[in-house]
Amino acid sequence: MFEAKLTAGTDAQSDDNFGRALALSGNLLAVTARKETASSLSQAGAAYVFERIGGVWTRVARVTPNDLTLGGYFGQSVDLRGNLMVVGARNSDGAAAGSGAAYVFNRIGNEWVQTVKLAADDGANGDQFAFNLAIMGNQVVVGARRASSRTGAAYVFESTPSGWIEVQKLTASDGQKQDEFGQGVAITGDFLAISAWRAKIDGNSGQGAVYLFRRAGQQWVEADKFAASDGAAGDQLGHSLSAHGDTIIAGANQVGDPVNLGPGYVYIFSK
Repeated sequence: MFEAKLTAGTDAQSDDNFGRALALSGNLLAVTARKETASSLSQAGAAYVFERIGGVWTRVARVTPNDLTLGGYFGQSVDLRGNLMVVGARNSDGAAAGSGAAYVFNRIGNEWVQTVKLAADDGANGDQFAFNLAIMGNQVVVGARRASSRTGAAYVFESTPSGWIEVQKLTASDGQKQDEFGQGVAITGDFLAISAWRAKIDGNSGQGAVYLFRRAGQQWVEADKFAASDGAAGDQLGHSLSAHGDTIIAGANQVGDPVNLGPGYVYIFSK
């Protein structure tokens, strides 16, 4: 049943990319517009929070970072858990640099307040840190798909009494340049899935793969790697990624025809 159509309201502009990233938590919904002009800065980006009140979705906040940047793409990614929201800006330092950052917001009363800006300890220009991210408990996992010559990496941050700290950097054990590990990030229970959508599988360039990490004490440990049984070059498995319970779902948006673009498939992997 159709329930609602949401827009940015009076802030809406052409080519805003409103709806680029979404996150739902209870009666709260975060929607990003990564190309929105904010404070006269083109493609700086913004995020909107809607709340379902009495069965009606109502816009309750428009959020931007404290350091808006021209071409920053704030809203490239987003996740929301209760009173915690994290928004990624893959070009937080400008499109020419593109190192990226993730901004943490906490709801205090009726306001969403930026509390910290996360970046990789070893971040570099072009990493696209925060291209994708996910919240799990007191941890945030942030993908940087173009780190290390596009081999890719993911970073784990944890909230501690003294603040947010980077606790682990994750890479694929067999990662190669151009794999773009960190394209997709999804967490379910004690498992973390990270996709490398351009990984070469059995000689097939760009077929794509998904890596599974298991929580072992305070660390995430690589536990498995899987690809489509009928995969082919250019499929780009892991272009999108989701996880719930014992199931991981990966989108392969080009399936088998890298020249003319295939119809696309979705693959479901179960434990």
